[in-house]
Amino acid sequence: YGQALVCHGSYLYTVGGTTGYEYTCDIHRFDLRRGVWEVVYICSGKDESEPHGRYRHELAFDGKMIYVLGGGTSTESYGFSEIPAFDLKTNSWRILSTHGDTEETMVPAPRRCHGSVQYTDEKSGVTSVVISGGYNGDWVFSDVWRLDLGTLQWTRLRECILPCPVYFHSAALTPEGRMYIFGGIVKMNNKVQRTNAVHSAWLTIPKLSEICWQALNYYYPNLKDSSPDKLLHMGIPLKFVDPHMSTLDPSQAEREPNKFARCLLKRLFGSIRK
Repeated sequence: YGQALVCHGSYLYTVGGTTGYEYTCDIHRFDLRRGVWEVVYICSGKDESEPHGRYRHELAFDGKMIYVLGGGTSTESYGFSEIPAFDLKTNSWRILSTHGDTEETMVPAPRRCHGSVQYTDEKSGVTSVVISGGYNGDWVFSDVWRLDLGTLQWTRLRECILPCPVYFHSAALTPEGRMYIFGGIVKMNNKVQRTNAVHSAWLTIPKLSEICWQALNYYYPNLKDSSPDKLLHMGIPLKFVDPHMSTLDPSQAEREPNKFARCLLKRLFGSIRK
């Protein structure tokens, strides 16, 4: 348990984890098409770049390499100044040195049980990973950090601090760039307790429509109880009424207008027909 996963193509890669007694950083992958497990790499000590065994770490992926971020054992937590990375093309490990954006900022403190999300900038194509919270055995963190996978530079997001120190939480990112944190174990007034709280923060500059929709929900909290028909009649954009509409391919309207119209009507009025 405590392994980390990343999906690439038709494969689901699993890295590291523990049996409860031993810790590894072995890599296996599951072929989603054939339903078969395959061994990718077993750490045996033959290469000095092989990372220490660990659990409760996080992964980042840029399409070529899998980056292992933090993690540890029951008694130790690993840092972020040097991070292990596995090259899928050469099937080998390497150790990458990272740096902070200033001498004062440096890099995140060693930790495990933190949260992680990643996103790719549409204009620059640069992939960034954001870690939040975590635990080192003595201290519970509330800080948030961003790592640029292109330059390997860490930046502390000083204006984006978690409401309270937390670890063992889950993190997810919307396509629009809003990070959500759920649950975990929090430390308040020197007491540790489980939580079911949900918190969010924008990691990218949101579109004006997203800002307006957020404002509407804030000033009109009962809006969420309105029916889809009423929301559409009010002029609310379709993508906020039915998020699934975003999966429709707009170019299909030109190629196959009749098919696109049927699909659109089915999603809009399917529930009414029942």
